[in-house]
Amino acid sequence: MIDEEVATLPREAEQRATVLLTGHRHALDRLTEMLLERETIDGTAVDDILSNPTNRGEPAGAMASA
Repeated sequence: MIDEEVATLPREAEQRATVLLTGHRHALDRLTEMLLERETIDGTAVDDILSNPTNRGEPAGAMASA
């Protein structure tokens, strides 16, 4: 019974991670674009993207200069 419960923990963690990554896919894609363009970005840019993942259509550098 304990072994079953222990085996369940990583499966549930993987499912939760998949849901979170899928749900934030646009923001992750946006971060990828910025990192490919600039190689480094500051925490403010990351916070801006993660707090507003619907900023589709802006140029990749538009948010970091704000």
